Amino acid sequence: MSSFASAGGWLGIGHGVLLSYLLTGRNAPVRSVYSGALLGSVSELIINYNIARINNFTSGKSSLLINYSSVGTAYGIYLSGILNFFDEPSPIPFAGTTLLTTGLGYTIGAVMSNTQNYTPGDVRIKMNAWLLGTVLPVSILVLIENEEANAYRASMALVGLGGLILGNELVRGYDFESSQGTFNTLATLGGGLVGAGIGLLISSKEGSNYKIIPLISTLGGGLGYYLTYSMYRKSTKLESKTSDLNIEFNPSGFFLGNVLKTKEPIIMPILNLRYRF
Repeated sequence: MSSFASAGGWLGIGHGVLLSYLLTGRNAPVRSVYSGALLGSVSELIINYNIARINNFTSGKSSLLINYSSVGTAYGIYLSGILNFFDEPSPIPFAGTTLLTTGLGYTIGAVMSNTQNYTPGDVRIKMNAWLLGTVLPVSILVLIENEEANAYRASMALVGLGGLILGNELVRGYDFESSQGTFNTLATLGGGLVGAGIGLLISSKEGSNYKIIPLISTLGGGLGYYLTYSMYRKSTKLESKTSDLNIEFNPSGFFLGNVLKTKEPIIMPILNLRYRF
């Protein structure tokens, strides 16, 4: 609850700035921008706190909604660049688009949160997959020396979406602990740094291409992600839930007493009901 509220306070600063530009345009007074940032921060903090309190948000659901709204903001920036809103004299198209995609990301996150029980660890592992999916096309485009800005934006949006979908499938049926998600993040970042170091050593030779460093760094991050995910998933698999009511039917109870000739009668129930409280 508190994490969802505090995140709203921080993110509300940017949302308030965007809202002030949306309402006042390019020549927005500095005072209105500051006022929008303050109003947005306080408003989102209060609103998020009450939403989380009324709906009994878990820490995992709070984390999922926060991250999905941030992803929505990123997609607003991608879309604004593709549509050349940054070249417009007015910031209104950019501000409106980004606020719209942010709200859309929040809505999708709310829907996704009802599909399974997300833990904070699940969300970290899922978002790490999105991060890898976002940087992978960038590293490839850098290697092939593509200078088209929209190629970067479109590929980051599409492959990043693929990473988000893949990450969701990777955590489906698991409950990763918060510490496991943190270690997965550290392993991803650490693998990226090691990969960058290896790429630097390789490209330091005469005639080598330094533009290969981002790709090797991304592959190193992916390896760190995969190793920690594979290690933790074996201990976090959710057991399939069985019914508390157990009914056993034993047809041998009809005739067992007649088949076995004993001095004492054999009593065997034909139907056995057990309920686990």
